[in-house]
Amino acid sequence: MTDPARELADLRAWLTTALRLAQREPGPDGLTILSVPSDRELIDEVRRLRRLADQAASATPPAE
Repeated sequence: MTDPARELADLRAWLTTALRLAQREPGPDGLTILSVPSDRELIDEVRRLRRLADQAASATPPAE
């Protein structure tokens, strides 16, 4: 049995990495602070990419 909260956290982390949405900023003493997007930002990025894919598909001439 798996923990649903852990699975959701893993999904968020994977999406953040796959969509390259993590923000890395220099922190104090050379440490790196990692800012992660909100769920809304993840959803918005997936929608944006879906629109781009749909546009590209409709712009491609049909195969002969």
